[in-house]
Amino acid sequence: MNDLTDPLYEKIRGILIEARHIVARAINTTMVRAYFEIGRVIVEDELRGQNRAGYGENLLSNLSRRLNAEFGKGFSTTNLSNMKSFFLTFQNHQTLSDELSWSHYNLLMRLDNESARGFYIKEAASERWSVRDHYFIDLVFYNGLLQCFVLLDLKIGKLTHQDLGQMQMYVNFYDRKIKAPHENPTIGIVLCRDKKESTVKYTLPENNKQIFASKYKLYLPTENELAREIDTFAGWFEK
Repeated sequence: MNDLTDPLYEKIRGILIEARHIVARAINTTMVRAYFEIGRVIVEDELRGQNRAGYGENLLSNLSRRLNAEFGKGFSTTNLSNMKSFFLTFQNHQTLSDELSWSHYNLLMRLDNESARGFYIKEAASERWSVRDHYFIDLVFYNGLLQCFVLLDLKIGKLTHQDLGQMQMYVNFYDRKIKAPHENPTIGIVLCRDKKESTVKYTLPENNKQIFASKYKLYLPTENELAREIDTFAGWFEK
């Protein structure tokens, strides 16, 4: 009997899980748009009262007190200021992505370069990056022999597919937006230290896997060689 009912259960379970996802996305989209509108009306009101000393600061303080009293926590002066910045940063965008959360936008607002911000919005939405991603590469070098950028990301803990996907995003961005036409494709290297074992992974732009074997391998250490160097270096501090 269990064998007959399990497929039915799994189908119903799948329907309910998908429904939850749809509801969560709808709530997220509604709240993001609400915060954008809150930012808009705050900016417009501040513009009307800009000739009055301290108007903006008092406005946010009063709003915070009243909104928290009626709607609960979440409307501190800092959050209201972020909503204002949200509107000012994205007011010229035609649409807001339904795939990104308020936490995503809070991080993306910190990017001053509009081109980079637009790229990260597209990549974060299509690849569904977690808000735990920091959107900044750790180290950037330039290899004169290979004439290419070399990006390094340093991780502590077990290497994940998300780490590699994030490096792929960095590499693709540098290849599309930073490198010159005469330069070679960008290289990404993820260095990961998990307890007493190190892992190294190379990443290249999409559809450029052969270039490593034909050219880059002649001038770069292997993944195992780099991992051994990390183990040796880490060993000095673990003794």
